[in-house]
Amino acid sequence: MGGPAGPRRLLHAPHPLLCLLCLLPPLLRAAGPSQAPRDQPVWMLLEQYCHAITTLTNLSGPYSYCNTTLDQIGTCWPRSAAGALVERQCPEYFNGVKYNTTRNAYRECLENGTWASRINYSQCEPILDDKQRKYDLHYRVALIVNYLGHCVSVAALVAAFLLFLALRSIRCLRNVIHWNLITTFILRNVMWFLLQLIDHEVHESNEVWCRCITTSFNYFVVTNFFWMFVEGCYLHTAIVMTYSTDRLRKRLFLFIGWCVPCPIIIAWAIGKLYYENEQCWFGKEPGDLVDYIYQGPIILVLLINFVFLFNIVRILMTKLRASTTSETIQYRVSLCLSSTASSMERCARL
Repeated sequence: MGGPAGPRRLLHAPHPLLCLLCLLPPLLRAAGPSQAPRDQPVWMLLEQYCHAITTLTNLSGPYSYCNTTLDQIGTCWPRSAAGALVERQCPEYFNGVKYNTTRNAYRECLENGTWASRINYSQCEPILDDKQRKYDLHYRVALIVNYLGHCVSVAALVAAFLLFLALRSIRCLRNVIHWNLITTFILRNVMWFLLQLIDHEVHESNEVWCRCITTSFNYFVVTNFFWMFVEGCYLHTAIVMTYSTDRLRKRLFLFIGWCVPCPIIIAWAIGKLYYENEQCWFGKEPGDLVDYIYQGPIILVLLINFVFLFNIVRILMTKLRASTTSETIQYRVSLCLSSTASSMERCARL
């Protein structure tokens, strides 16, 4: 751990705030500052406590220093000399989980007098009871199953995509629609994997590229459902409306599947930028309505597809009954024509 560039001297005179400062940390941790917005009293009190610590420390000399700051978790990083690797006690509670406070978190004060954006909390380990350990095990198993499921899905989808790409003889409109639907599934899964690779600190810092990944993921989610709608629309047109599928335009379906979701996601991104510009735009807090900008159209196309399905089943059942009745009549007529005179009377009674 690098030492400070300049001399460091503690004030040995008693300070009137010393007793209060000793009592504040456990009270603030118990109140859960990491879960409270910055403008709430808990955060404001914690910031006052953090800056009050600086008044007990005197760093003198013509050197660069990092100013006192409070990170997203609620850890106070006091004013420190440039080039120093500062250690602070791990938080006692975070997101309702108790942590081992005998370990330390580390953050570097850079030579230019600014704090490093990355904070090392790797040494902070949660203290789990039997119930929490069991829950943690189940979570890990579910996570592994989730990853395996996505891997198998991507492998099968890529194989199907390559088959459509290689076999030019099957490129009719129906298969082109299937091909585009498979493409949206692949892109959606790829963006999901990228989201899982984002570090928690990057997620909290709300980087621009991180927000772009979330936006791309939601775009492919919407296109995925719109291509499902195109599948339903094509099938409904072919079966119910007895409309020649040769007259259907591929460009219309491409526009619905790829272009219609664009303004939806743009509107969602604008809403996130102005009202929920945090945590890489990923996740949804109770009461937040911005995500319904793209979830609403998804629900709408699902309802339309349900109507398509109901109508298709109704038409098929009607045709099946009509076909069964026609075959029954033909069978009775053939039976009458091939029967003997004695059976003709029985046939007449039919």
